[in-house]
Amino acid sequence: MAADWIAPAATAASGCAGIFFTWLTGAQSRKQVEQMAMRSAIRDARERSLDERRNAYLVALRMQRLDIQRLEYQQGKELGKLEEVERTWPKGERVRMSIESKIAIEAFGSTVARDNRRRAVAAYVAQDLGEMRSTYDEFLAVVRMELGTAALDS
Repeated sequence: MAADWIAPAATAASGCAGIFFTWLTGAQSRKQVEQMAMRSAIRDARERSLDERRNAYLVALRMQRLDIQRLEYQQGKELGKLEEVERTWPKGERVRMSIESKIAIEAFGSTVARDNRRRAVAAYVAQDLGEMRSTYDEFLAVVRMELGTAALDS
């Protein structure tokens, strides 16, 4: 009769262990869900930031290419082509694109991209076609590297 207490004690111990491990599993599950939600939010923020950067870079590239094309037509005395460009992108539209480009690059661009944009603007003001082409090519390389499209060159 001394062993009558063993069965109820074992049952109670098993019950306590079951309750503890049920609680532990729930706590770990809640923690895992919380971590997954946090990782998802961080990933979404990175994707939004990358999309903004990509859009900023595309606007800046478009502006630089447009400026180069206009200057080439001016220097080559190709007035018909220059007028066509002016009709397609009137001065007001080009100014708006330039402002958007500046804001987007300043907000989302890397230090290298911001420096390149400043050089591109200076080259445009100086009407230096060689420097404009050079900054465009350098910026295109930066964009490909930062956005991960450089691997597409091979």
